[in-house]
Amino acid sequence: TVPCLGCLPGTEASGSACVPCARGTYSDLGTICGACPTGTYTDYIAAAGIYACASCPYGTYAQDTGSASCAPCPTNMFCPVHTSEPQQQKPTIQKMVSYQPGPFNPKSLYDTPLLAYLIPGLGVALCCLMLF
Repeated sequence: TVPCLGCLPGTEASGSACVPCARGTYSDLGTICGACPTGTYTDYIAAAGIYACASCPYGTYAQDTGSASCAPCPTNMFCPVHTSEPQQQKPTIQKMVSYQPGPFNPKSLYDTPLLAYLIPGLGVALCCLMLF
């Protein structure tokens, strides 16, 4: 370390040396390594900043802080992007189609939970069906 500058981002001080942050952790300022939040992971050594902690992709989850990887979602469970705990049940198409929004407002269609669960492209098709 340089006494007046400290350690670089992605590292932390250990005695008189700077050591890289372990997988699942990061350091913004080169002081101490912090754990990635739940629902995120980093498999990088010496991750420089919380932005190195990526969201777990769809179908995976990270229950603990400081995860170096995301675990696969258990069978018959639902794991959306950035989840820390598998959910009991994935919404079904029947539930999504039976969702009844309030008075028509094009903006509200995009704010409803319905579209949050649709696969890309299907939302446009259902919106078109709802409009005609």
